[in-house]
Amino acid sequence: MKLRTRGISGTRNQAESERERAHRVIARKAAAEGIVLLENNGVLPLKKGSKVALYGGGARHTIKGGTGSGSVNNRSNVSIDEGLRNTGFTVTTDAWLDAYDAAYEKSYEEWKDYIYEISEPGNFDSLYRAHASHPMQMPKGSAITKTEAADAIYVISRVSGEGADRKAEPGDYYLSEQEEEELKAITECYDNTIVVLNVGGVMDVSFLEKYNIAALVMLSQAGMEGGNALADVLSGAVTPSGKLTDTWGCRYEDYPSSATFSHNNGNIIEEKYYEGIYVGYRYFDSFEVEPRYPFGYGMSYTTFDVTTENAAWKPDAEPKTITVTVKVTNTGSCAGKEVVQVYAACPSGKLKKERKRLVAFGKTALLQPGESETLHLKVPTVLLESYRTGKAVYCMEAGDYDFLVGTSSRDVTLAARLTLDKTVETEHLTNICPLLDALKEIQPEEEKEERWRAEREQMWEEKKAEIPLLFLDEKGLIRDGKSAEEMYKILKFGETNAAEAKKSSEPLPLPCRVQPGRQPPPCWKNTVLPMSFWLTARQASASPHIIRKIRRTAVFTK
Repeated sequence: MKLRTRGISGTRNQAESERERAHRVIARKAAAEGIVLLENNGVLPLKKGSKVALYGGGARHTIKGGTGSGSVNNRSNVSIDEGLRNTGFTVTTDAWLDAYDAAYEKSYEEWKDYIYEISEPGNFDSLYRAHASHPMQMPKGSAITKTEAADAIYVISRVSGEGADRKAEPGDYYLSEQEEEELKAITECYDNTIVVLNVGGVMDVSFLEKYNIAALVMLSQAGMEGGNALADVLSGAVTPSGKLTDTWGCRYEDYPSSATFSHNNGNIIEEKYYEGIYVGYRYFDSFEVEPRYPFGYGMSYTTFDVTTENAAWKPDAEPKTITVTVKVTNTGSCAGKEVVQVYAACPSGKLKKERKRLVAFGKTALLQPGESETLHLKVPTVLLESYRTGKAVYCMEAGDYDFLVGTSSRDVTLAARLTLDKTVETEHLTNICPLLDALKEIQPEEEKEERWRAEREQMWEEKKAEIPLLFLDEKGLIRDGKSAEEMYKILKFGETNAAEAKKSSEPLPLPCRVQPGRQPPPCWKNTVLPMSFWLTARQASASPHIIRKIRRTAVFTK
């Protein structure tokens, strides 16, 4: 019998291999490009080699990733404390950090004993569930006192992952009482306070309104090189270019599923997706809820000019695409990268639609001050379609399709208009998952939809003399009976590699699968944006309560 062999395996060798060293470089670069700068009053970047006061449970115990399948047994992790020292910063709070280490070790041993106590001996499933549903709480640190540094960094950490839902309570979505006290003391002791969010998803940041915060950085759970990556961004060695993959609400109640999510309504067995297509930015836009930070948002140390130069319809291409050409120029004083996003506002006919949907995005190379790059962003027409459940067809309804280009879901400009004279059914399918229970999905009020129609027409009147007007034809839209699976493989492998696409057994990713009564969100492929929730489609399909998390947030997955 032939045993299955693996090309790359774990090792007991204490010496780091060349492969590992090379992968560290990649992990550091990827982590740095995913860090999102949310607030900055000019304190960042910090002067290289300067003194910084470092506080918070995640300073030396930085959370690298999620629990369960999101956890990897890598050789070592670089903490935020290590990363700052590696980059040449002088950390002035060794006494506080050392005392916290002792408290952490004691809390960890007590937590570990408790997990074994409440789980069934010898039962891994019981042990895992106890671990997932009772995450370790960070211990309280010693009193905050002023050190010789002018700038302080406070790290807020949260554990999250599969097997348990997050809760709208102190120590999870909200700051704990201990964190409130520490943050208040730090802002009173230091000239500038930089808050780093070492978290796996959105949380309440209303503390910005209570304390004098100079900068807010979304580190997320950045992997084994997270500490070095953060130090690269704080020092200015890397200009931040990450963008949010979630919409951050001002209040927990701003999210459409806040009242019924998981334990909030007392029912953890059944989840009804009343929000339908209105999740993430689709809800905030369509229901006119002002976010704290919009989807796709992220600051930089430099500035950019983003100008749409052209849009072209290619009905003979496979897949059929509209190409949007955008010129990006670095107008600031340091090198940086920018992410350009293309949204489509589709006509509302028989099918209700969100105000706009992401249909393409691209990231520039590193641009020096004054340097420009032209991006050619391709929008497959499949992303403009909607699914009509009653007839089991994908279709594009008659009307105007506006392309909006910008750097976040709320910072966009009308760049092109596509017009379709009549509704086209692009692909006929068969419903295999009928709705078995009554479900009344939420809908925006008519007056809000009317305001959006008026806003679109106003944008068109102001821009029509300078932007392209394209006419779509029916023959160029029909997809020749190809299934959604085949279309995905064409998008993934490219039109010139049809043989490889045909042989591939890779399933359609979860966000692209068609569900009855749902409109398909964009097929997010080769994303350069940061992950805010590290979860694969396979894990999600096995955990309905985790799927809810994905559908509540706009997560880029492959």
